[in-house]
Amino acid sequence: PLGVKFDKENIDDVVNEIPIPPLWKRILCCASDPNKILSKIKFHEEQIKELSKADFDARKVFITFETEQAQRKAFELLDASGWEIMHNRGKDDRYRFRGETVLSVIEPDEPSAVRWQELNTPRKERICGALITTLISFGLIGGAGCLVYLARKLATAWQAVTIAAINIVTPLVCKILTKYESHARDGDLQASIYIKTTVFRWVITALAPAIVTPFADTASNADKSLLDGVRAIFIAEIWRVPLLAILDIIGNFRRHFLGPRAPDQRRMNLHFQGAHYNLGERYTEMTKILFYTFFYAVLFPTGFFYAFAGLVVLYWSDKFSLLRHWKQGPAIGDQISELSRSYFFGLALLAYGIFGSYHWAGFPFDNSCGRFPPCAVFDDETIFQSVIHSFRVFPLHITFCCTGFFVVLLHVVPIKYPPSHHGSYIRRIYWDTQCYNGGR
Repeated sequence: PLGVKFDKENIDDVVNEIPIPPLWKRILCCASDPNKILSKIKFHEEQIKELSKADFDARKVFITFETEQAQRKAFELLDASGWEIMHNRGKDDRYRFRGETVLSVIEPDEPSAVRWQELNTPRKERICGALITTLISFGLIGGAGCLVYLARKLATAWQAVTIAAINIVTPLVCKILTKYESHARDGDLQASIYIKTTVFRWVITALAPAIVTPFADTASNADKSLLDGVRAIFIAEIWRVPLLAILDIIGNFRRHFLGPRAPDQRRMNLHFQGAHYNLGERYTEMTKILFYTFFYAVLFPTGFFYAFAGLVVLYWSDKFSLLRHWKQGPAIGDQISELSRSYFFGLALLAYGIFGSYHWAGFPFDNSCGRFPPCAVFDDETIFQSVIHSFRVFPLHITFCCTGFFVVLLHVVPIKYPPSHHGSYIRRIYWDTQCYNGGR
């Protein structure tokens, strides 16, 4: 506690006097056992002593300047291309390290955005950590998709509630996964969270409902049709963001329950600092709405109005949280904005084109081809009566195959049409399923 003096040589006795946190604090507040904290301190002290005896060659050096003008001058004089750095050429000896080496000089992130304890992590370890967490993320996406499928079997509203609940839990899960990754900059860490959260939410919010919904229920009037689910998800996502921002469950619990019960002023102040926000998570909320709107733009064009309402609500709720709830975050770089602008916005537009054409091809989503074998032959005019009367040819021998979206008439027995001495033969006809249904 603040103001309590103790002897470092007798720290074991001091730790023994500290009460062990109860189980609920260790679960909810992640409180640690004092003996475990002491063990970690001793372990790191031994590591520091061992490392201080060894000699290491410096690979990266951080330099601070008194003024920004001096920093810009150093960049101007030490600037070198990648070819010059690789071949150690092209610079005056005055601007080489010890007159020999051309240095690679870049502007670093702000000191608060540098993860100092992970600067020396080997590249192989970084790649392995990112690969393992990515595989785990794919497994979790599959499990969440199964939950969406089970919720849809109950009702469309339950599916929307399940997706909204998964979207709430997703950032927390991604933060836990990224703790097992190593990043030299806080911007890279948040970019990793952003990628995982975005992929997770895109798949669960947009792709999963389309996959678990039968093809014939896409545009039907049934209770569990895809359009009803799309509308319910839009409404759930619009209400979810402001409700969480206003309720601020964790923040209110810390300020009104844990804060007044803190044993001293210092620890009480810690509960009034505000919540930590993640910039990658906020970007994900925006890109998720855009992707979801573009994905179902053809089937549900009203979604653009829902998206407008959702983005307006997101802007004002985030502004309210920024001014009232969140504490100041680290001064990170532009990694997340570059990812959004260069990749995710482009992928959303690409999905708009691909899935838009897919949905146009699927109209009227009646799955009529399922009534007959993939390829069938008809010798009478019963089914395609409207076609027969329009061409005025009797009888027809029709062979057709279903592609899933269209009935394709692959071959018609050569019959002269129009009836003249020249005679052109009908070889290939493409007919829509709407005509097929009308012929029924």
